[in-house]
Amino acid sequence: MSGLTVSVIIPVYNAAPYLARCVESVLDQSYDAFEIILADDGSTDGSAALCDGLAARDGRVRVLHKKNGGAGAARNDGIAMARGEYVLFLDSDDALEPGALARLAEEAEKTGADVYFFRIRRIGADGAVELSQDMSGGPTSLAAEPSILFRWGDGAGGAAWRRLHPSGRQRQ
Repeated sequence: MSGLTVSVIIPVYNAAPYLARCVESVLDQSYDAFEIILADDGSTDGSAALCDGLAARDGRVRVLHKKNGGAGAARNDGIAMARGEYVLFLDSDDALEPGALARLAEEAEKTGADVYFFRIRRIGADGAVELSQDMSGGPTSLAAEPSILFRWGDGAGGAAWRRLHPSGRQRQ
């Protein structure tokens, strides 16, 4: 397997019915060079304790508890904690397909692209999991196609982004 590492950032706000299933979809991946950052955004429904319990069970899960500021702020705070070469966003009601991270690592090793678009699964209130709409676009680079920032679908899931050094240069 590749040495690629992935930071999976999940903003959490009152997500108790969905969160464990979302996290399990990542923990069950065959590729294990990842970390999960649960950014608890001031939950009031027991999600904060659930985050702590998930982190206590598996060392690849880290938790950030913060005052409510919205999903975007939670994602940004998660990015600040991230250590992976790629950042993948999931919402707490999303689930990764089995093998998704292995496929990402394989494609990244072959192409070295800046962003990868893929399908995710949404967890419904009844626990049913549905395939999201196709986010086609394959691997690409921001230099070759800067318009990818404008065609990204609704929500933050369905893409893995290469992190940049603080200097703004790509990691090698």
